[in-house]
Amino acid sequence: MKFNTKELESLAIQPKETYTKEGQLYVRSPSHSTWRKKQKGEAFTEKWCRLRGNLLFYFKGRDLSSGPQGVIILEQVVIKADLGEVQPYAFCVEYIGETSSQFFAAHSAELRDEWIHVLEKASYDHLRLQLKLLRKKLIARTGRDPIAEERHGVLDMGDMMEEPQDEPILEMSMSCNNLPSTRFNASPSTYVTVQCVTPPDTWWACVGKTEIVESNVNPNFLTTVVFESRTNISPITRLRANVIQVEDRDTHTVGITKD
Repeated sequence: MKFNTKELESLAIQPKETYTKEGQLYVRSPSHSTWRKKQKGEAFTEKWCRLRGNLLFYFKGRDLSSGPQGVIILEQVVIKADLGEVQPYAFCVEYIGETSSQFFAAHSAELRDEWIHVLEKASYDHLRLQLKLLRKKLIARTGRDPIAEERHGVLDMGDMMEEPQDEPILEMSMSCNNLPSTRFNASPSTYVTVQCVTPPDTWWACVGKTEIVESNVNPNFLTTVVFESRTNISPITRLRANVIQVEDRDTHTVGITKD
C-alpha cells in the first residue's frame, strides 16, 4: 500500500479545532485468530488518538511533535462494543470481509460510547448515505434535484461516479418482518448492510447500506441497494444481508441476524 507519509504526518498534527474528536484510548494492535480466544490480561497501550474525517491517528502521548505512530482508515468497518471482558470499556473496529480486528478501550463506559458514536459516522460511505437521504428529502419536498441544478465541486464528482450510465442490473429494496425486541422489551432501531462474493473469490465486498429505521419491528427501508453493470455480479454471486441494531442512538451496534 502506497501513501504520502509527509502529508499524513502534517495532517496528523493540525490544530485540535480541525479534528472531530481527540483523547486518550488504550490501543491493541490488529490481531488474527489468536485474538478470538478472548484472553484476559492481554496488553493494551495508552495512546493519544485524534479523529479527522475517516482517519484515526494515534500518538505515543499528548506531545504531537514526535509524529503519529500509526493511522487507521475507517472504511468498510463495523464499530461495536466488546462484551468479552478482555479489557474494561473496550470496543473494536471489525473490517468487513477480514479476520483481523482493531481493539480499543476507554477510561469509562461514557467515553467508550462517545468514541463509538463518532467513529460510526466517520466513513465516506456514511457521508455519501447522508447526502443521498438529504437529496431524496429535498426532491420529495421541492420536486427538484438540487445536485442536478448546481453541478460543481465534490457533489458533482460524487454524483457522476454514483449515477450509472445504463439501467442497473439489479436494484434491491429491503424490509424485515417480526424483528425481535431489544433487551429492554422495546422495538429495535435497525439498518441493513448488503455484501456479495462471486466464487472463486472468498472476500465479501460491501455493496450497500440502508438508512436507520427507528423503533420498528417491521421496518421498510427507503434506500435501495443497486448493482450496476460494472459490478462483479453473475448467476453464481452470493449475497448476504446483515441486520444491525442501533441501541438508543448511542450507536452501540450488534448484529441481529445474518443471512
